Parts: sequence; structure tokens; C-alpha cells
Amino acid sequence: YERSRDSHEPGGESHHEDVQIDVNPHLLHLLPDLPSFDELGYDVNFTTLTIIAGPKDMDAGVAKGLYDAFAAAAQADAVNEVLEPAGMAMVFYDQEEGIKQLEAQKEMINSLVDELGLAQ
Repeated sequence: YERSRDSHEPGGESHHEDVQIDVNPHLLHLLPDLPSFDELGYDVNFTTLTIIAGPKDMDAGVAKGLYDAFAAAAQADAVNEVLEPAGMAMVFYDQEEGIKQLEAQKEMINSLVDELGLAQ
């Protein structure tokens, strides 16, 4: 989505604003004239991890029920028929792999913060 507008501020000053929003690559067919971040020369990564955590003393039956429900949802045709066309396929990680994925994302974010000189 791209929008351009001119406006006048109180006091007579004017400014011009350009806004561009890049969407999931799987959705670009909906906006064929919108260049992706890659096409604009930006190296970006979009990842969202959803983490479900409970207290150490959580009832094992409840924990297993949650685990099994999310594992089943990741394999369910009804879920994937909605998510996959939108480029949001669900991936389920067991605890060990989930921790590895979280650590990898943390390292990537820390590296980016360092590279951009944003560390405080």
C-alpha cells in the first residue's frame, strides 16, 4: 500500500508524506504494483513465534492437553487451508526445538541491534 499526501500544518507550514507498506510475499498478488522490500533493496525477515508457557507446577494433564491441541492444529487441514494461502502456515515445534528457534531469533535481533548501533 502506498499513500502520498500533502498537508498544511497550523501556522502555515506544509509537508509532504509518503507511506509505503510491504506485505507478506504470498499476498503480493493482491497488490501487483507494490514492490516488495526485497525489490527495494531491503534485507528483511518477518518471523513471529508464539510461545505458550505455564508455571513449573502446572498440572501435567493440562500441559499435555495444550501441547496436543497446538500440535494437532498445526497438522489440521481446516487450519492450514486458511493459513497457508495467506503465507502464514503454522509450524509447531516441540519444547527442545522451540527453545532453539527462540535462541536463534534472539541472536538475530541482537546482531541487528549491534549492526545498527542501537545497543544501549
